[in-house]
Amino acid sequence: MRGLRRPTWLRLPSGPAGRAGSALMAVTLLVTVLAVSTGVGYSVARPLLGDGSAFLSRGHTVAHVNGETGKSDAQTAIELATGSEPIQTVRLPDGRVAVVNKTTGTVTILDGSTMAPTGPPMPNPDGGTQLEALATDSSGYLVDKKGGTITELAPPGKPAAPVVSVGTGILDAVPAGDSVWALTSAAQVVEVADGRVRRTVRLGEPVSGITVADGHPVAVTGAGKAYVVDSDRPHAIGDLGVAGSGVVLGSWRGAGRYVLAVDRTSGRVGVLDPRTGRTTRATLPAGPSARLDAPVVLGGDVYVPDYAKPQLWRVDAASGRVGRPLTVPGRQGDAFDLTVSGGHVWANSQYDRRALIVDGDGRDHTADKGAGPDVRDSQSDREPAPTTTPRPGEGPSGPPSPRDSDASTPPDRPSRQKPTPLKAPSVIGLSRQAACRLIGQAKLTCVRRTDATPVVDPDQFAVVSTQDPEPGAVPDGKKVTITYPDRFTVPSVLSQTQGEACARLKAFTMKCQATIGAAATGAHRPGDVYQQTPPAGTEAGEGAVARLVYYSGTGTTHDYKGQSVDTACGQVQADGFACTRKEGATAAGTGQQPGTVYDQDVPPNTRRNIKQPITLTYYSANNTLPSYVGGSPGSACADITARGFTCQKTEQPYPSTDKVEAQDQPAGTYPIGTTVTIHYSPWALVDYWIYQKNDADVWVLRPKGDIPAGYGHQAFHVGLAYKAGENIPAPQAINGFTCTTGPSHCNGLDVNHFYSRIGAYQDWTGPSPAATFMDCGVSGTTPIYRVWKDSGAARLYGITSDPASWGAEDNERLGCVWP
Repeated sequence: MRGLRRPTWLRLPSGPAGRAGSALMAVTLLVTVLAVSTGVGYSVARPLLGDGSAFLSRGHTVAHVNGETGKSDAQTAIELATGSEPIQTVRLPDGRVAVVNKTTGTVTILDGSTMAPTGPPMPNPDGGTQLEALATDSSGYLVDKKGGTITELAPPGKPAAPVVSVGTGILDAVPAGDSVWALTSAAQVVEVADGRVRRTVRLGEPVSGITVADGHPVAVTGAGKAYVVDSDRPHAIGDLGVAGSGVVLGSWRGAGRYVLAVDRTSGRVGVLDPRTGRTTRATLPAGPSARLDAPVVLGGDVYVPDYAKPQLWRVDAASGRVGRPLTVPGRQGDAFDLTVSGGHVWANSQYDRRALIVDGDGRDHTADKGAGPDVRDSQSDREPAPTTTPRPGEGPSGPPSPRDSDASTPPDRPSRQKPTPLKAPSVIGLSRQAACRLIGQAKLTCVRRTDATPVVDPDQFAVVSTQDPEPGAVPDGKKVTITYPDRFTVPSVLSQTQGEACARLKAFTMKCQATIGAAATGAHRPGDVYQQTPPAGTEAGEGAVARLVYYSGTGTTHDYKGQSVDTACGQVQADGFACTRKEGATAAGTGQQPGTVYDQDVPPNTRRNIKQPITLTYYSANNTLPSYVGGSPGSACADITARGFTCQKTEQPYPSTDKVEAQDQPAGTYPIGTTVTIHYSPWALVDYWIYQKNDADVWVLRPKGDIPAGYGHQAFHVGLAYKAGENIPAPQAINGFTCTTGPSHCNGLDVNHFYSRIGAYQDWTGPSPAATFMDCGVSGTTPIYRVWKDSGAARLYGITSDPASWGAEDNERLGCVWP
């Protein structure tokens, strides 16, 4: 049986690249293709965040910790938790950091350079522990497992993709490439990208978990069998050798080359290499009180967390050798966060001052996140963390001073902490309100200074042009002075519609008062402004009142049909009316372009008050898609094409012929032109039986009812397969061999038969094509074997699904059939 064709894979640098500010170095991986024997492949493209650092939860805040020095060099000025609430930190590919409060469900997005929020917190009161932030190659996502939704965390100024509802709930989700792969409560794997469900993957057997390995999403069944699911069809890559309800798969936050699984009950570890199909197994000597959880991998080592100690087990991925456990700072029984970032493994207990770092070469050391009233130091038996939020002004607002851990401080005297100087954040280009808010979050005072020079661009009005001191400097008196223009030159809005004119003036913060004036005559249009106060060129400030007078009266409608809705709405507005867009029937089958107007609620040449809107109905760019499962592929493709979609047929073995067994896009509404993939088998099935010779223990393989003369003493069902020579994927050609020349040539019998995948057998007639079986990687099939045994001087041959039956002495696997 042919396996995967292995390309040459690229090794990636795992060491630190240093840190300049907190800029992120993105190292783009070259694309490689893993091809399967049927010609289906998939590509790898995964950027590395390699600045050698990590963003770690630290009490009620988040600290940026350098992996080389083990020191915190920045932390948030705001608190993201209270009491003992846990938070999750995830670095996004654009340098932002998503922080999820796992108790309240509040999500805060931080600027990785300034450690300041990029916007207001996002509440998710029903989320809590069911919320998780994910980072794909190009974006960040928030997964609400309870609500069954996936929401893009788009950068500021960039529109987010629509929220995707999986509907059946989410058991787990992982990022791979630019997609989020979710395991639903219906045991199906769903790919989500670009604000829509791209595909739904069904394995034909229950899926118990999903993980990431070698840059690809991998679904694992309850029996421990692993499938790559981002190729054209799911492909089995091996067996983890670990199964059961206590199994937890490898964490995407530390995904590497291998598929990882740990049995919490027995301590067994399975490591599957998807490139070779080889599985390494190990058993951790953790004991019955261990609390094992999702492992991570760095290089050739697997790291398994044990919260009971707490400690980190290390397993060699190639040999299965278990190394000594590494102690993780923290209290016994407390969970800790385990992730791989910047070429290091980080094991971090949120409410402990210290964290464990394991370098790419396997050396381990501790990180100091800094002292504070909301963290304990388990390595020096300091007081436990408080259960309430410290009052404003308590605790450090930056990295700790070296004197924070001065061992000379008497144990009966409170430790004095030297406050870290507060640095000015960068606020140039922000509105004055946003700038002062950011300065206040840095626990500094915002001082405003205006620039009287008028501006002509509304985007410059009240926007910070300079700041004192510069970003990163320590301000005198804890004050940051911002300068911004507060005067502007009033633009001309004459001959614009009153709506356009008011919108233009409001952009400068002016208050607009528009009144109806004289009736429109001649070339004047209803709604056009013909008088403004103050006039264009006047200097004004925030809140100034603009008074406009525009033409009143009625307008005449036109025929807006047959043009794009954008162009038609522009004409409606030019006629002085408001335009209401209404999506109508699908454009598929009409010969019209989507967006073309085909109806209007007011006939052309109607005199109408300009305040009344015109509704334009246009052809939709979408159409509905039904389910085709159970129907014929030809009819399905004809209907798919008629609906304006592209039909793609995927031929694969099923226990049916010319019947749609699955479709990648479920019933719903999709854009015209969407590719709809249907799965079916075009090959006619043959029901194979074996028939015994009436006077000897000799068997022949035949289609049901095709019984040769002299046979039929006994008959047994083999299964459904295909006719000889059928060109199915990975066909297993079954050849028949016959001998009729007597015992000396026919292995001790006058007449003898056997079936095999070999191509020749001395003195026997054959090979004669007898059947085509399937490759045993097809889900739901049963293996069939040729077995043989010696009975006296005769060699007897049989065909069975149980190679140990019939007293067989040896066997050859012929392939698989549908039972």
